[in-house]
Amino acid sequence: MIDPGIWQSEDFSKLSTLAKLVFIGLFSNADDEGRGRAKAAYIKSTLFPYDEGMRVIDIDKTLSEIASNMSVTFYLHDENEYYSLDKWDKWQKVDKPTPSNLPAFDETCKPIRGTVGEPSPKVRGGFPPNRIEKNKINCANELFERLWSSYPSKKGKGKVSNADKLALLEIGEEEMNRAVKRYKDGLKADQWREPQNGSTFFHSGYIDYLDRNYVTEARAPVGYEGVAEL
Repeated sequence: MIDPGIWQSEDFSKLSTLAKLVFIGLFSNADDEGRGRAKAAYIKSTLFPYDEGMRVIDIDKTLSEIASNMSVTFYLHDENEYYSLDKWDKWQKVDKPTPSNLPAFDETCKPIRGTVGEPSPKVRGGFPPNRIEKNKINCANELFERLWSSYPSKKGKGKVSNADKLALLEIGEEEMNRAVKRYKDGLKADQWREPQNGSTFFHSGYIDYLDRNYVTEARAPVGYEGVAEL
């Protein structure tokens, strides 16, 4: 349920238009205890499954906005990302709620993205935001170089933006390696196909080959076209 009072909320008004939409998506997809999975790539696939122009990095930025302005806790448990809506019981009334299958936030969890009213990293003695961002870009560049070396078409490397590389980092090296392998296996099976330029694949061409989207196709024996045998 979307409480009408949300539109008069000063905290909600601080969010960008996309962040407002994502925040509504978080509580509309939360379980009966107000929890959900918070990996940016997962949220993108859940809220915008048909929007090819939406990037994982865009969702990642909105989650940071939401963490800074709204009463939502983002946390890690066993290296998996989750969120918990802090005022769930106040705004949502669920008849006969089903117990959550997701871990609650407790002392065993690691908070991520910060929380409302949390001091800046500089005040807390951590790394300043520009250094954190620089380190993240460096990691994204290193990952991209490893993925690029395994991709069959070395065209358009300079066209792959930092935003594209950060999106790959968010997905993770293990899953991206699987996506590249699936694509290469498909090329072997359909030898008439030419590989996409590397710039095309690493911008958006890999999306169909991610774990959540990939479907193994049943193939007929080579040479069989459904024609009666002679």
